[in-house]
Amino acid sequence: MVALNNMTASLSILQIGSFELTQANSAFGPGQWQHCADLAAAQAVLAETTPDALLVHCADAQALEELLAWPALSQASLDSGVVVIAPAPTPGMASRLLQAGVQDIVARSQADPDLLMRTLWMAAQRKQAEQHLRRAWSIDLATGLPNQAQLVDLLGQLCALREREPAHMALLVLRIEGLSSAQSHMGAEMARALRRKIAVRLRAGVRSSDLVCALGNDAYAVLLPRTESDNDARRVATKLSQLVTQPYTAGGQAAVVSVATGLSHYPTDGRTAEDLLRRALSSAALQRGAGRTSLGRQVERAGAPAANDD
Repeated sequence: MVALNNMTASLSILQIGSFELTQANSAFGPGQWQHCADLAAAQAVLAETTPDALLVHCADAQALEELLAWPALSQASLDSGVVVIAPAPTPGMASRLLQAGVQDIVARSQADPDLLMRTLWMAAQRKQAEQHLRRAWSIDLATGLPNQAQLVDLLGQLCALREREPAHMALLVLRIEGLSSAQSHMGAEMARALRRKIAVRLRAGVRSSDLVCALGNDAYAVLLPRTESDNDARRVATKLSQLVTQPYTAGGQAAVVSVATGLSHYPTDGRTAEDLLRRALSSAALQRGAGRTSLGRQVERAGAPAANDD
């Protein structure tokens, strides 16, 4: 996508429909155009590429209804700025289009080339700004992992999929004991470094299809989207616990953590994201305190050598 506020880069635009657009010299164009005759052809193109903007020509009210029913509209409006050319729509239709993710609606009688290029450019820029905000909202900045809100969103989508395509899955929560003590003894920056090192080990210990997330300052979640049995998830929990509790080095100091784990299984323990997360957190809380954490002012020779997680 064109970089935010970059006036020199050329927009990639997918034009859908029969509207004839005269290319014009514009401060916002001319753009790199690709044309599709109809929505079906556009859906095939969008499966292979993601343009900066879509320009959709709807000749009448029926065409607008077809656009709203288009299966690819929801994903297209997430990835690209969508602009519609149409006869002046009613307020009700305009509201429906905007709720479906359309960025702007241009009356056909006003669709001069310069106005369209400016509208498409602004739609693409707004979409990019929206994506930046979405990423910031969904990422734990200290670790670079998806955060709890993103986990719940993705887990909810996966639960809906599992209702249609039944399969077992599991959610593992690892609550790290003593990170607040680490911050007291080592300082905030070293505690953040320790959190990042834990995240690195967790990601290295799971499959590419598994998802590691951060849950606040002292816990992580691992989503296992497909398991053959409950024992699969227990084996993963054991493996990750062993990885996480190996010694660390942060700021020249050795640190050793302990971990309490909790598991929930779909569909045994719940069929919604909230139920599965609640069950896994409760299970981890029951184990909390079973082990102790040793952090902070230890020397390197204490215990096993510290791993290099940089």
